[in-house]
Amino acid sequence: MTFDEIVHAERGRLLEKLPKGAEVFCSAGCSGSWYFDWVEKHYGPVAIHYGIELFSPKPAGLPRNVVWFQNSVSDMKDVPTGSVDILFSGQNIEHLYFSDIVGFFKEASRVVKAGGHICIDSPNRLVTQEVGYTQPQHVLEFSQDDVVRLLEAAGFKITAIDGIWSSKFNGRTVSDITEVTSDHASRIRDGGSDPENAFIWWAVAQKVSDDVTRVEAVADAIATSRFPSFVRNRFRKSLGDIYEIEGTEAVIKLDSGDRGFVFYGPYVPLRAGRYEVSFTVKFLAESGPIKVDVVSQFGAVTHGEALIEAVSDGSWHTEKIVIAVADYTEGVETRLYSDGASALVRFGTQILRQ
Repeated sequence: MTFDEIVHAERGRLLEKLPKGAEVFCSAGCSGSWYFDWVEKHYGPVAIHYGIELFSPKPAGLPRNVVWFQNSVSDMKDVPTGSVDILFSGQNIEHLYFSDIVGFFKEASRVVKAGGHICIDSPNRLVTQEVGYTQPQHVLEFSQDDVVRLLEAAGFKITAIDGIWSSKFNGRTVSDITEVTSDHASRIRDGGSDPENAFIWWAVAQKVSDDVTRVEAVADAIATSRFPSFVRNRFRKSLGDIYEIEGTEAVIKLDSGDRGFVFYGPYVPLRAGRYEVSFTVKFLAESGPIKVDVVSQFGAVTHGEALIEAVSDGSWHTEKIVIAVADYTEGVETRLYSDGASALVRFGTQILRQ
């Protein structure tokens, strides 16, 4: 079996364990007809299956029990209050921006009936950061503890936590989470029993309260403490040596003989708009220049670029590139290239919406 096949099969197996007897099943984020067939195969038939999807067009040939709503998961306005027995958010919350995260958990509380259930699964940030796994569509990944805090703040009580695909092989963390190692059967088993070390966590919770007053504060605390490190972890260094870790930054030293990309990343999705991207350098001597750019599609599309000539004045210099993103764009990457520069550079960049 391939990695994707293992994950897909395990997600189907866990769907089979959800509380039975639901009449109304709601999917927060869905795709083609195959998706609804997959849910029915593993969960079983339901009278009504709401499909919530804002960006993908309504597929042709949907099953007769499917009601398609072109809504955001943060504003499921067409779903009646207290109408849903099971709300399923499969591999979705990692794509949400802050306001959408807050909106989704508040809406989950609104649409799920008292005693109903919510099920969420998503990549485990603790594992993806440790192994260097990067998915260019993901805004912020969550840990098991993060989602427990959010669910409880939204009025839900955890009833089950499972995991999919252990990150451990022979007692050690694997270097490539997608590699199917020889003991894949034990990694499937261990993922379920040790969700904290699994690639994906799977959480099920029951609605016990309508109180959502803590949702925004909990989401705020998680975003403040998790998001900066999550993004910084997605940069990669390929040239130069660490000169210092001091203050708040890692600084890379370049010699005049160094030529190539010094760092690149963070492969983030950006919504349409104008952004200011900042690179910080300090030249140590008159030398070759530094080139910086902002690209997507792994360098196939250039959004902005600049050449920084060497000025050895002992000062840090911030080069700012303003880019315009016409449409939602995944995998935005910033790169710094040394063309024989003798310099210090701040590892990573800052991207701010104007």
